[in-house]
Amino acid sequence: MASLSASMPDQTATALRFALVGLWFIVLPLVERRRVLKLRAHSDSAGRIAWYRDGTAVSWLVALACLACAGSHDAFAPGYGAASLGAWLARPAVAAALLGGLLALFALQFAIAARCAFDARRRARLAPQLAALRCVLPVARSERRWWLFVSLTAGITEEIVTRGLLLPDLWRLLGGTPGWPLAAALAGSSLLFAVAHLYQGPSGVVRSGAGGLFFGLLAILSGGILLPIVVHMLADAQMLFLYDPVRDDPETAQRLVDGCPAPL
Repeated sequence: MASLSASMPDQTATALRFALVGLWFIVLPLVERRRVLKLRAHSDSAGRIAWYRDGTAVSWLVALACLACAGSHDAFAPGYGAASLGAWLARPAVAAALLGGLLALFALQFAIAARCAFDARRRARLAPQLAALRCVLPVARSERRWWLFVSLTAGITEEIVTRGLLLPDLWRLLGGTPGWPLAAALAGSSLLFAVAHLYQGPSGVVRSGAGGLFFGLLAILSGGILLPIVVHMLADAQMLFLYDPVRDDPETAQRLVDGCPAPL
């Protein structure tokens, strides 16, 4: 992989990365949406696990392919920093305060989600909001283990591709100067990240777009993708706190495991 990347001209490498992103974030979501509609018509444990398995395989393949054609660019040190957004963030104390505020907001939200693991009434209040996604959410113990791997995969692969390569690629395309070019690249990469979650419906697209902005800001303020990888993994894994039909509604859980239309 290293030799292929090193021998590839940067323009060719960039074109290949954009092609891979277009395939993953624009073409595949249309395929995924059709598959989710089938799961909604009949969802069972085997079908959901197959969807998790196929999705993780594609994610790793695309991420590794993007790294293989990274050219001279390092996805783990993308070249941007807090000051790249503008002079007002050039002071380390300002950037650290903003980064700390974002992390504090996430920690608060994660703590609230974690409380749901011990509060059936909170989970019951959330159930109507998750009903439309029951066809793909994990039910059985084996599915929940797979969900952890899905969360790990999404955190690593999506951050490598989106914040490690796509965001700096768009930034360089817009001139690579501090200020609005990076802000526009952040908006553009977040929009594509939202489109990639088309299978979640309109509300899921909006949430994913907001998440893309959040992860992008974490990457820019921290100067790399390690922090957004960790936060992204935790953000996806917290669904296990919010959704546990085996404990809350065993009869429905059994129907979802054996096979039934979802949402019920």
